[in-house]
Formats: sequence, C-alpha cells, structure tokens
Amino acid sequence: MNFSFNKKKIVSNKFFLSLMFLFFLILTMFRVNLIFAQNQDQKENKLLQAETQKFIHLQEIIKKNQKESEHLQAILQAETQKFIHLQEIVKKNPKESEHLQAILQAETEKITHIQEQMKQNQKKNEHLQAILQAETEKITHIQEQMKQNQKNFKTLKEKEILNKLNINSTCMSSSLSKNLNIKSQKFIIKTNNYIKNYL
Repeated sequence: MNFSFNKKKIVSNKFFLSLMFLFFLILTMFRVNLIFAQNQDQKENKLLQAETQKFIHLQEIIKKNQKESEHLQAILQAETQKFIHLQEIVKKNPKESEHLQAILQAETEKITHIQEQMKQNQKKNEHLQAILQAETEKITHIQEQMKQNQKNFKTLKEKEILNKLNINSTCMSSSLSKNLNIKSQKFIIKTNNYIKNYL
C-alpha cells in the first residue's frame, strides 16, 4: 500500500517538474521576444531620427533654392526693364544704333542666362520635392512600424505577466497537493498502526 502511494508521489513530482520546466521555457521565449522587440524599437528610432535630419536638410536646400529663384526673378525684372529702356533709346537715336545694339545684345544674353538658371533651379526644386515626398513616406512608414512594435511589445508584456501568474498558481496548487499527499500519507500510517494495534 505504501509502495503504490510512493509510486504515485514520484509520478506526480515528475509531472510537476515537467510542467514547471515547460512554463519556464515559455517565459524565457517571451523574454527573448521582448528583448528583440526593444532592440527593434531602438533601431527604428535611430532610423527615424536619421530620416528626420535628412528631411530637414532637404527642406533647407529647397528654401535656399527658392530664395535664389526669387533673387534671380528680381534681377530678371531689372534686366528686362533695362532692355526695354535700351530699345526705346535705340528707336530715338538711330545714329548710336550700332553701339546700343551691342549693349542690347549683351543684355539679351544676360536675360537668357538668368532664365536658364531659373529653369535649372526649378528642375532642382522639383527633384528635391520628389525626394522630400519619398522621405516623408519613409518617415510615415517607420512611425507606423514603431506603433506596431509598441503594440506587440505591450502584448508580449501582458502575456509574460499572465505566464508568471500561471506559474505562481501552479506552484500554489502543487504545494497544496503536496500538503494533501503528506496529510493523507500520515492518515494511512495512523490507520495502519491502529489496525495493527487492534489486531
């Protein structure tokens, strides 16, 4: 009778140890996932900072180009006014026509050059605007990933807490079952002794 009871006790202890090992294994897996999620979050945060810096730098270049375009626009306007003024002088003074025509030609070339510069600036701005748009989309994507990571991290944390609670409850139930086993064993021994004494 005692032998069968000890055998049951050994089996229940083995089962309890296996269960505990399984719980600790699950807990370790969650802990590893948590560390991975934290590292991923840090990497994405650094990437977001780098992309934001790039974004700010591009905005500064665009602003600089716009100012340059505005400056060129003002020069172009002044040169156009000068050109119109020279044309009027040429009409009024046919004798000085050759000399003024040369000045007029130089002014025309200057205006053409300024217009070319403005076109180049416009192209540059359009290209930078496209890059800026791509950077904005990249930043938005990283922010979305970070939000998802935070959600995953929260879920993993909650699961880890639940697993810890499960382990605690298992430990409690195991200790209770052990106490019951000890009490029942004592009762059986007492009963055996009573029967022996009675006989």
